[in-house]
Amino acid sequence: MSCVFCDIINKQIQSNILFEDASFILIKDIKPDAKIHLLAIPKGHFDNLCDAKAQDFEVIRNIFIFISENAHKYGLIDGYRIIMNNGLYATQTVYHCHIHILGGQQLKHPQKHLTE
Repeated sequence: MSCVFCDIINKQIQSNILFEDASFILIKDIKPDAKIHLLAIPKGHFDNLCDAKAQDFEVIRNIFIFISENAHKYGLIDGYRIIMNNGLYATQTVYHCHIHILGGQQLKHPQKHLTE
């Protein structure tokens, strides 16, 4: 099965990579939900946090450290939101674990979805 993020990582699909190291890439989202909408994508494929192994959590940890140390370089001056969608009910659409970083504007509080 083909994975769009694996294809981007393997340079089979062109993308504007803002940062890359041995464990992850940082790109702009092609359908942004905010003025700044970045995606941090681990290079190793795992669908979501439910499938993560110990080494995957180390990559995620490093991504969070990178974001906190470099947010200002990407225009995230006055704050940002981090989102990870895990599974169908969380509206995950690409089943390759990734982290959304949104900012560059005043974000609205997400709606609370409660079922009874």
